Amino acid sequence: LSTEVHKRLFAQIFAPSSPDAAKAAAMAQLEPTLGAIAQRLGDRETLVGNKFTVADAYLVTLLNWCVFLKVDFAKWPTIQAYHQRHLKRPSVAQAMGVEMAERKRRAA
Repeated sequence: LSTEVHKRLFAQIFAPSSPDAAKAAAMAQLEPTLGAIAQRLGDRETLVGNKFTVADAYLVTLLNWCVFLKVDFAKWPTIQAYHQRHLKRPSVAQAMGVEMAERKRRAA
């Protein structure tokens, strides 16, 4: 996730210094990358083993960024279900609440 998704795609998409062509190329790779993640997930509820781990927290964050980019998860029902399921986790909801409060504080 760190090198193949975050660094290769999202760092290009969100970096203000990235040329438009690099951003477009990264966006074009987002769908095939989500397809690969969906295939890796299969029908499992977690990315690694059978417990929610830091890998799942990282993937939920990356999927939140996809939502920000208006990616439609309908093409990947596995990812859509995974994302929705983990957004309901109390720890995820709490972490997102803290992050949103900090964003509001910084924007003020």
